Amino acid sequence: MTRIKYFSLTVYLIVLLAVTGCSSSINIKAGKDNTQDILLSLDLGEAVSRTILSATKGMQKMSGKETNVFSKNHIESGLKKANVKNIIVSCPSSTKLNVNGTISSSQSHDLIAQDKNKIVVTLSPESLQNISKTLGEETRSFLDLFMAPVITGEKMTDEEYIDLLESVYGKEITNDIKKASIKFTMTVPDGCRQKSYKAPEGISVSATDKSVSFSYPLLRLLTLTGTETSFIQW
Repeated sequence: MTRIKYFSLTVYLIVLLAVTGCSSSINIKAGKDNTQDILLSLDLGEAVSRTILSATKGMQKMSGKETNVFSKNHIESGLKKANVKNIIVSCPSSTKLNVNGTISSSQSHDLIAQDKNKIVVTLSPESLQNISKTLGEETRSFLDLFMAPVITGEKMTDEEYIDLLESVYGKEITNDIKKASIKFTMTVPDGCRQKSYKAPEGISVSATDKSVSFSYPLLRLLTLTGTETSFIQW
């Protein structure tokens, strides 16, 4: 597996596990040396946490070992193989995760790319499906719990997907998912000013001369059928 694929796998895993009624964020800051500092934070909602922990009890019985939603060692290992620098991974609790790291533009991949004075974030079902196929059986089991159309390839409306989840897990977890979003923030290098930006259609944007932020609804991600891009230019 190439270094780029190792980093893509880790980032997409984090995005896909952002099933939360609390808070999830991805912060990307460009450097003048063509690097990007990335901070990812997740806090799983209570309903989702209970669903995952309930499922992992069965995995623990079969494997005979403890199963965790987030593996600090596996994430650190994947980032090191991707030649990511300044790695800091912390799991404040069994359902919370924070990841810091620095990558170079030569490591740009499907999710995050930097081209001279521009950072581009791209979300698409094809990329998410390809990455999910490379995940280990245990990790894939976590993702399969939510039967996300963006992963399964099945075309479903938001309403159809919510009805499916509610029939399996009940209203509490579907309410969490309907309220959940992932906050993306893109920041220009120190000493530079933002000149232009783009966010996915229909998404509210908060912009300054240094950064652009927008909250991407989780439900929109889980039922994504096309390619959506956003960027900041300086």
